[in-house]
Parts: sequence; C-alpha cells; structure tokens
Amino acid sequence: MEKFIMSRTISLGQAHELIEILRKNGFDSRWAQRIIVNKDFAKRTADFIQRGGVELTSSQKIAKEIMGPNFLGPEAIARYFDIVLTNEQFKQVSEVPFSKQTIEHCKNTHLLCLMADTDNLGNQITINYLCKLFLRTATFTFYHYPRERECWFEHEEFAFRQTPQLGWCLIRKTITLRSRDKTFIEQKKLLSKWQYIERAVAYVYAIILNKLANGEELFSGNTAVNCADETTLPRSRVVVGPYYLEGLKIDRSYDAQCAHHIGIAPAIKPEI
Repeated sequence: MEKFIMSRTISLGQAHELIEILRKNGFDSRWAQRIIVNKDFAKRTADFIQRGGVELTSSQKIAKEIMGPNFLGPEAIARYFDIVLTNEQFKQVSEVPFSKQTIEHCKNTHLLCLMADTDNLGNQITINYLCKLFLRTATFTFYHYPRERECWFEHEEFAFRQTPQLGWCLIRKTITLRSRDKTFIEQKKLLSKWQYIERAVAYVYAIILNKLANGEELFSGNTAVNCADETTLPRSRVVVGPYYLEGLKIDRSYDAQCAHHIGIAPAIKPEI
C-alpha cells in the first residue's frame, strides 16, 4: 500500500492560492507585514493554525484541565492527523458528553479522544486509510506480516468500511485485569451498563493519536484488546495489539479462545 501523505513543502501555486483565500477573508498587506516583522505574532499565528484554528469551548476547556495529556481534542487531531473541523463539525462536538464527575473518575485510566470520520479531502478514516497514512513512517508504523499474510485484513469490512463516529470517546487505556484468560462471552459479562466495547478502528485511531501526542503506547505490557468487530472467519473477531518494536499488530481470535494477553478495554457511554 502506498502512502498518500501530502508534501510539507509549500509550492508557489499553494502560496498564491493561500494569499488569495486570506485576502477574500479580510487579510491584507498590513497583516502580512505584522507577521513578517513580529516573530512572536508569527509564532502565535502558526500555532493557532496548527491547532486547527479553533478556540476550545468551556466544556472542552474543563475536560482538558481535568484530563491533562489524556485529553486529545481538536488541537491534537489537527496537529497529528491534519484534520481541521468545519464550523458545523465543531458545533457538533462543542459539548463533551460526560459529566465532570465521570471525567474526574476516569482522568488517569482513560483517554478522552475526539474521533473524526473523514479527513479534509473527504477520505473516510478507516483502518486501511490509517495503515496507508502511517505505513512505516518514523513516528508510527504497523506490524509487517509475513508475505503469505500481508495485510490479511485489507478486504475485511472492519478495515475498509468502518470509521469512527464523529464525537467524543472516553476509552480505557489498558485492558481490565479481570478480563484476562476469559472467552469473549465471559469478558462481555464484566461490562457495566455504562460501558461498551468499541470497534477496532476506534482503538487503532486512539492508539496512533496517543502515541504521536504523548509518546505513550496503549495496551502496553504485551497485551491486546478484543474489539466489537467480527471477521469473515466463523466465530472470530478482531484483536488490536500488541504494539511491538515492529509496529502495531492487528490480528484475530476466536470467541471461545482464552488468552492471558487478550482482554477488553471498555469505553464509557455518553451521558449527555
């Protein structure tokens, strides 16, 4: 699979288009000169653009203050995924759908992650998309399967069709210890009425974003997480992890299988 990462070099054509768009929105030579002569202003402007060009809402600011680095919002997806929300999208995610008490309770054990379903070119954010985007990059990579199993999941529906749902996801950073050495049916019985198991694409999305933003690997300690998605093999489902030195592994397990390293990492259902 080929990468489709846009070059970071600004062409003359892009520079001309950029100036034209800014000019149509009130930018003129005075603002250009202010940026040129004021390095602090230039840095603040560039930083604002790289953070997605948005100011966090009150709800988002409170959540970020509580969660600290475990808050991965519009700034993070703009900086690390090059995804800038439209005004309509930002309006849809303006309110964090969890109470302050829930966020406080989960601040050390969960990620509060803003999920997006498409990029700014309209590409759906599937596992296949993420594999292409980060295929053997310096910052993140996926496990390279032996030749006979090269990208075994590429034509599986969970990989080419499923996308995260635009919105906030409060997702556990480690598997629950009680879920080890249990079948998937037994693991599901451990869920409370406020918990659910996410799809593989949401776990992969969160793993990559957290790795890029915080340098931290989810499901560490050679562990993997059972996902909600089934594969085309009978009674089997997707497993995400572990993250080896060679990259993130995406595999499968059978519902009746018990393994010490495979557990569940539940997400919290929205409350608001």
